[in-house]
Amino acid sequence: MRVTLEYLHQNVKAVVPVEDMALISGLLQMLEGVVVSEIANDKFKLETTFVFCAVWAFGSALTMTDDGSDNKKLFSDWWKSQFKQVRLPTRDTVFDYWLEPASNKFEPWRQSPSFHTVEFDSRIMKMDQVTVPTTETASISHWMDLLVRRRRPILLAGPSGPFR
Repeated sequence: MRVTLEYLHQNVKAVVPVEDMALISGLLQMLEGVVVSEIANDKFKLETTFVFCAVWAFGSALTMTDDGSDNKKLFSDWWKSQFKQVRLPTRDTVFDYWLEPASNKFEPWRQSPSFHTVEFDSRIMKMDQVTVPTTETASISHWMDLLVRRRRPILLAGPSGPFR
């Protein structure tokens, strides 16, 4: 973890400053929420689950910088080049996938239970009441649901924009 923390300090920028202790605490809280006995008793599943949680604990606060640098992509590329023990998809970034627990494989967020389609009917719904499903909303929903169920605090932060 020291190598990852050093990389974060030296090479990428988060949307808000995050202390090392908060990153480690977030990782432990994520692990606490996903590690069940079936995973804990299987070294391969435990290692894969650790990687999934670590990627999100360390990289979820990364953002685009004013100069156009995509810090999540930079972190993803670095992670894939440094940690090859767990096979991650080569397409896209590590943030575009979730860990499907039954198969222990990384699948696109669109295939996760957190990805919901919207049945929109303009006669009974207003568009401003609809959250358009994306891989980002699915990943946020996944981690929020996990942490809220465990009564853990969550801070959502991001760049300003018309829909935030």
